[in-house]
Amino acid sequence: PLPSPLAHQEISLLLDNTSSPDYPTTIGAYDTTYNGYGDVFVSKLDNNLSTQEETPGSVMVYDPDWTLVETCSTIQKGIDLCPNGGTVSVGNRTYTGAGNKNLSWFGKHISVISLNGPENCIIDCQGSGRGFYFDNSGQNSSDLIKGFTIRNGSVTDNGGGIYCESSSPSITNCTIVGNTANSYGGGILCFSSSPTITNCTIVGNTANSYGGG
Repeated sequence: PLPSPLAHQEISLLLDNTSSPDYPTTIGAYDTTYNGYGDVFVSKLDNNLSTQEETPGSVMVYDPDWTLVETCSTIQKGIDLCPNGGTVSVGNRTYTGAGNKNLSWFGKHISVISLNGPENCIIDCQGSGRGFYFDNSGQNSSDLIKGFTIRNGSVTDNGGGIYCESSSPSITNCTIVGNTANSYGGGILCFSSSPTITNCTIVGNTANSYGGG
């Protein structure tokens, strides 16, 4: 059966199996768990019967039905444009500078995921700021951060890599490394928060008070 995000759209779909690990498949419609070993794939085709695949290094915004909303140059712009229930897909690149750190959203529940995992999608704070910042912004387990390396964050207060206060997102398959906080939580600071953290590597972070990680 078709994945639920695609099942009810009037679109052209190509279904088959492949032994290629880099077959151009539509995001959300291909489980890469087996890395191309005869996996079944679904490709969403445009009007010219070309695969709607993602451009390397781009930030793609999808609505809850996996219809492309916008292509952006920064992660924060993608987050700002993402509708409730949508997904921001972040392509392979090292992301630096304004719009690619201190990432946050309010008043909606979304997923922010990398296209190919933390080895290929890096948020480098370059010694200023943190990766994600959630301060009473209402995140719950339906808000997903997946597949990023967050490195070189540095803050004068708490949460060098990720800051969560009264916010409890899901954080999975992330590498949080080399971040510093002047007070608490070099890697992740959780205050009145219960984020779900799975399959993450949190190592080499420092804090002047407690919780280096």
